[in-house]
Amino acid sequence: MITSAAGLGGAALSGCAMDGTLMGDAPGPDVKAPASAFTPSTDQLGNGPAVVGLLATDEIGNLSGGAPNSIYFAAKLALNDLSIGRASILVRGVQDTPSLLAAAEAVETAGVGAVVGPVGDMATAGLMKALSGKSIPVLSLGRTADLDRQVYGAGVDYDQQAEVAVKEMKARGYTAIVIATSSQYGSELVGAATAAAAGRAGIAVRPAHIVSPDKALATIAFAASGGPAPSALMLAVSPDLAQLVLQARSTDPHLAKLPVIGNAGWGLAYLDPADFTGVWYPTLPLDSLKSFADRFALAYSDIPTLDGVIAYDLTILALALPQMAGKNPYRREVMTSAKGFKGQAGPFFFSPSTGLATRQYSIAVVS
Repeated sequence: MITSAAGLGGAALSGCAMDGTLMGDAPGPDVKAPASAFTPSTDQLGNGPAVVGLLATDEIGNLSGGAPNSIYFAAKLALNDLSIGRASILVRGVQDTPSLLAAAEAVETAGVGAVVGPVGDMATAGLMKALSGKSIPVLSLGRTADLDRQVYGAGVDYDQQAEVAVKEMKARGYTAIVIATSSQYGSELVGAATAAAAGRAGIAVRPAHIVSPDKALATIAFAASGGPAPSALMLAVSPDLAQLVLQARSTDPHLAKLPVIGNAGWGLAYLDPADFTGVWYPTLPLDSLKSFADRFALAYSDIPTLDGVIAYDLTILALALPQMAGKNPYRREVMTSAKGFKGQAGPFFFSPSTGLATRQYSIAVVS
């Protein structure tokens, strides 16, 4: 039953910055928020009764270089792929604390069966507080969970991604790395998780925070110049910014020789071999990601983000389980089944002890 539910839809299951009191993974001040959000503040997908609530956040300047409203687009694609009839998704754009509270009130009033989203632990905690005592299951895009309240954390696991990357660094004999971050969405989370994992593994870390693209190479070169020579350069930035660095580093003889490491967001982007050959990065199952990215691009002429891919999987799950799992379809024994689910971000399993999703990461090398 579990595998079938997650596989419905055939290929189916394959920002304005949040304010600082709510989100800990929003863009920094040097990323300009648009005059209006990409995701509509309110929408309804489908023409049936609201079955699922989607709390969608814009991801401006994300690490895939994808559409900032990928979460919203992914839900539209999921509803179309699943084709379960007169169901609908109640959408609320969540860009700050007031919009989160309004969204919580809307999904409660609509009587939705479950909520998908929001992104981030602070936002998820805020939603849990707002829905306290309401018994509405939440499939979160953060890493916060509460099994007793049927809140499951399915968001990107930056710590797991970092552990896989650092294991590869150790295998390659790296002793020191420069980690370049920016104010792009998720960059500092990737950088911090990798730095912590590297420190535990005995790999020295030199941080380099890129303030603007034209200063990127100088910032990295300065970080690389102190102490023993670094073994590699990690770019916790978008593919576009990374490409600028890779093209410019030929002017610096030392940086030109450093191996380069990317991040999991790159699994959805086209990486030009002319610039990226030899670069390696941790990724969720690449075949599934590329397949989903192709379908997403066909529908929206853009590429998705990792949060968008996961939102697709969770939307499919939230819509399908009531058709297959009977009464209280999001109960613990269903969601934490050892069979798990198969999604576009690869297989995933909710821990029966924590309620957090685990996925499979591997290493990809650009050739």
